[in-house]
Amino acid sequence: MDYIPLEFGAFLAPWHKVDTDAHLAIRQDMVLAVAMDRLGFSEFWIGEHPSGGFDIVADPTVFLAAVSQRTSQIRLGLGVVSPPYHNPFVPADCLVLLDHITRGRMMSGARPGQLLDDARSIGIDRSRIGARWSRRSTSSPGCSTVKP
Repeated sequence: MDYIPLEFGAFLAPWHKVDTDAHLAIRQDMVLAVAMDRLGFSEFWIGEHPSGGFDIVADPTVFLAAVSQRTSQIRLGLGVVSPPYHNPFVPADCLVLLDHITRGRMMSGARPGQLLDDARSIGIDRSRIGARWSRRSTSSPGCSTVKP
């Protein structure tokens, strides 16, 4: 009987208590990703939530670029990029750069964004997210079909 090896990964919602030292929290999150790489985990995902406060990784591409320089095997994922929060070409360019920096270990997902505080913190009317999602997801043809 053939066996398919079981792979493990984790999603890190970079939420921390508001009174936690930001330097320490970011360092702990990086140490976790490095430990997962050394233990043989296959994937490490981190979220994008620009609402600030307890979620201190405002730009997960920067975080994963730093993690990629400390790891060698683990695939690094953005879970997720929210196109309605951006000009669609900015995250597309950042993902291409991150793919190069990680030597092809980058993964990404996209969705419209769901947290009211995220939209509010960057001045987007939550009721218009659906229209912004539709416009942004169709303005970057081919991005969803690119495979490593």
